[in-house]
Amino acid sequence: MELAPMHKDVLQEMINIGIGKAAGALNQMTGSHILLNAPDISILEPDNFLLYRAVMEKKDLDVVKLVFQSSFSGVAGLVFEREQANGLVSLLLGRAEVLDTTDALRCDTLREIGNIVLIWILSAIGNLVNAHMDYLPLEHQCYFDTLVDTYIATQDIALRITAEFVVESCRVPGEVLILFNAENFAMLLGAMDSLMERGGM
Repeated sequence: MELAPMHKDVLQEMINIGIGKAAGALNQMTGSHILLNAPDISILEPDNFLLYRAVMEKKDLDVVKLVFQSSFSGVAGLVFEREQANGLVSLLLGRAEVLDTTDALRCDTLREIGNIVLIWILSAIGNLVNAHMDYLPLEHQCYFDTLVDTYIATQDIALRITAEFVVESCRVPGEVLILFNAENFAMLLGAMDSLMERGGM
């Protein structure tokens, strides 16, 4: 499935608002100048998602998972390949060495990055669909299945957002994945249609 161009424009704008606020919060938290971009968004239906999942399960990853609940509910994750996660944490902490995956400071840093990025993106989407979201405690794991253990292949849809962190001229790629059911996806499309009808975009 591909988003209609007008839907993609609206959603891209909402996500850009969210990541802009996330970048500001990260700058304030770290004292570093961080740019955060989301150059592309796409929808993965069940067949495509299963192929995507098979690829991701073969990689060494860091995954920050956030479950959100309300009339609009689902699971969101910030996903990095291990080497990219190490690079981002090292840049932010000013530590040149590659950190062990069990390093508490490394894990806490990734959790805080995920917390800021995911909540600001979800807040922007929540504003679009007019839904207040409640969040369960964050989880940080090193395998992809932690993100998709509640995914229902016949019902759920994934919103895939490519993300890029720029710190000290270094570019660190990652992905944001948001999983929700078909009903919530229809709610999202309806909210975008209403916004366009009101001339909000």
